[in-house]
Amino acid sequence: QYLRTTSIPLLEYRWVAVKGGMELHYRWANIVNGFAMPVRVKIDDKELLLQPTQNWQVTSLEYGKKAPKTLFAEPNYYIQTSAVK
Repeated sequence: QYLRTTSIPLLEYRWVAVKGGMELHYRWANIVNGFAMPVRVKIDDKELLLQPTQNWQVTSLEYGKKAPKTLFAEPNYYIQTSAVK
């Protein structure tokens, strides 16, 4: 990815409310075929290691009635993030 193109990988994500919590749907966009770099993110005060690919992945989060507010990628990754609807 970083050697063959100037495109910055984009981590797209969206929140989906489910009974008993939230689901985080996420994937890589703006990438070369086969790119599958894991990325460490912080959601509010919880840290997670995500394994995004070009296809949507899903992680369940237990937040009760309080929805998560922020998602930040570890700053040492050269990526962008974007919330999608």
